[in-house]
Amino acid sequence: MYLAENKQESYIKPQNYEQTKKNKNKKKKHPYAKYNFEYNEETDTFTCPGGETLTLRGEKKSKSGTGYESKKGVYYTEKCYQCPHRDQCTKSKDGIRKLEHSKLFHKYSRQSLDNITSEKGITLRINRSIQVEGAFGVLKEDYGFRRFLTRGKKNVKTEMLFHYNKIIQKRTKTYLFEKKKPNEKLTA
Repeated sequence: MYLAENKQESYIKPQNYEQTKKNKNKKKKHPYAKYNFEYNEETDTFTCPGGETLTLRGEKKSKSGTGYESKKGVYYTEKCYQCPHRDQCTKSKDGIRKLEHSKLFHKYSRQSLDNITSEKGITLRINRSIQVEGAFGVLKEDYGFRRFLTRGKKNVKTEMLFHYNKIIQKRTKTYLFEKKKPNEKLTA
């Protein structure tokens, strides 16, 4: 939403991008998962793999920890009781399969997917991957750095400065702190 409001294009992978690439095999393993239900924007309905239509029955509002309010439509059908696949499709006590769907999230996810799979998007992804992976490759292979020991931007930045200092001083094959041996000073 922020990017759209500021007239910027989004080249961000949708949250379920990797999942959708693997859907061909997953459809066989989990035929009644939400991503196998077909959404029809014109009628604002879902169709389950068994052919039943799930219609909009209400709206659910939720608020994130950051204060963002989102709206999701709640879709279901009354015909689940007659469906022979009900036990595979839902685990709810009332036997009805419910889906929650955010139209706004769907719109921006679709737009992002279209952007990253365009010719320009593929070029940007390849170049970003090369630039970022190259830097991590140097840190991991050339300097033996495998992972951060801290969490949080401030702490990670501090730890990275420690590692950078080690690189400058050509001490990359040593630990930040080594165990003190008898009659020896602690090195840092």
